[in-house]
Amino acid sequence: MLPNWLHKESAQGELFVGAHDILDENADWNSATWLFDLTELPRFVATLQRLYELMAEDFELVAAWALEGPSREQRVTRSDLVAIVSSNVLGNAVLYRVSAG
Repeated sequence: MLPNWLHKESAQGELFVGAHDILDENADWNSATWLFDLTELPRFVATLQRLYELMAEDFELVAAWALEGPSREQRVTRSDLVAIVSSNVLGNAVLYRVSAG
């Protein structure tokens, strides 16, 4: 069963992406940010850019351990999110509200 913050009564689709396989060996689930293997970041960025091509509307992204709820929200542009991921500072349990424009 999905947590309440994920379960929405709407026609919106949801996509779950497992990123644990691209985490660095030193990733710590108590850290404020995710630590990805630096060699895997280009693949993650390419995945985001492909999603941007396929999805014209705003969307939300949450990177959280074991489906924990978001602890805060942050509004970002698509290029902001690419910069965050490229810099390896994606926030743990942050709800990113990503604008289409």
